[in-house]
Amino acid sequence: MKKLFLLILNLALFATAVSFAQSNAIDKLFTDKTTNEDFNYVSISANMLSSISKSNENNAEIKEIIASLKGLKVLKTEKNPLEFYNSARLKIGLGGYEELMSVKEKGSNVIFFSTGSQGNIVKELILLVGNKQNAVLMSFTGNINIDKISKIGKAFNIEGADKLDKLQNR
Repeated sequence: MKKLFLLILNLALFATAVSFAQSNAIDKLFTDKTTNEDFNYVSISANMLSSISKSNENNAEIKEIIASLKGLKVLKTEKNPLEFYNSARLKIGLGGYEELMSVKEKGSNVIFFSTGSQGNIVKELILLVGNKQNAVLMSFTGNINIDKISKIGKAFNIEGADKLDKLQNR
């Protein structure tokens, strides 16, 4: 009985550590780079996303998609972009995120990662883009339908968001 209790306790601690490591991989990337002058940083809170989803400028489907988001963070750099891309790819992969899709075209590398997936719904969707000119890291959190998320690329008009349409064509 004591061995069973210790086994259950160890499994619970391991599950907690894995969950903590997943969120820390992305959080650490953003935290490390937000104060770096070589990076542009955008963070949109749940409250701001709620305001955007209520605006009259978006159609009903885009409003629904935006309402399902709890946050959006974007990092962009033009200084040593491939170095950042490769470093971020490694950290995200080691953080326990699942690679959904990887595309290499015209000198650009695009990778989608996710965590917390239940069918087509994910808790976090990561978009990482790298080429010789720049690197972009985007983190979407919420209840994200990966079949519909591509529609908000145009709504946000953020560089790199146009790559979301690749998920729809997977």
